[in-house]
Amino acid sequence: ISSTGTGGYAAEYAFSDSGLLVYMEGTTSLGGATSLGWVDRKGQVQPLSESALWGTGRLSPDGRRVANEIHISGSGEGGGDIWVFELERHIKTRLTFAGDSYFPIWTPDGRRITFGATVADKHGIYSVMADGSGKPELLLATDYDANPTCWSPDGKSLLYQAVDPASKKARIWVLPFSGGTAGKPTPLHDSSAYEADAQVSPDGRWVAYLSTETGQTEAYVHPYPGPGGKERISTQGADSVRWSHNGKELFYMVRNGQGGVMAVDFQTDRKS
Repeated sequence: ISSTGTGGYAAEYAFSDSGLLVYMEGTTSLGGATSLGWVDRKGQVQPLSESALWGTGRLSPDGRRVANEIHISGSGEGGGDIWVFELERHIKTRLTFAGDSYFPIWTPDGRRITFGATVADKHGIYSVMADGSGKPELLLATDYDANPTCWSPDGKSLLYQAVDPASKKARIWVLPFSGGTAGKPTPLHDSSAYEADAQVSPDGRWVAYLSTETGQTEAYVHPYPGPGGKERISTQGADSVRWSHNGKELFYMVRNGQGGVMAVDFQTDRKS
């Protein structure tokens, strides 16, 4: 799904079963409107939505809806709410009405949406029914902004990125769940580099993520939950790393000044 606009450049995307890319691109300063659309592997764009201040979004597990944040005009970097956009009917439903909500992702069953939010100056991770029934529920209170990035396929772990209160460095955290109750979050692994955007593979055996350990942001993969060695995927900088629906490819945005999306074959059935 794509969103296009004027000004700076940003992107958020996911892939359907058929391999169509759904992504969003637009201004980083929230100064201009963007729109959503399908993009095929030849780069052909099929517009889907009207213009709005779309933020980050994800395609639902069934490929029929997009969860996205929409910013309020004139609100600066904050003031976002979570919406669900139906791809067939081209209509959207608002899910949040308080504070600043961001980085929505779907639960594996597609019934709920998990997102980060700041409400009354308090940070946390929330969950809300995707059909708009019920109010958002707090899953975890955090000291800083927390950005959910994915659920494990079995729904037993939520991966998110947030600043470590002790080291004041950005880390990837794993929040376990048992019987619907959140446990104690732990770091995915120890690292002195900035790390973000963790994505567990569809078979649950691998995790792709971004790290600045080389001095620039690159994409890596290692066994999930570990142990095992890591493998660097990108060579010229990377952003927004994603798995294909069947787990046989990894995609990432290129950070070499030219933009674009790169695809890398990956054998998920190999030994870790």
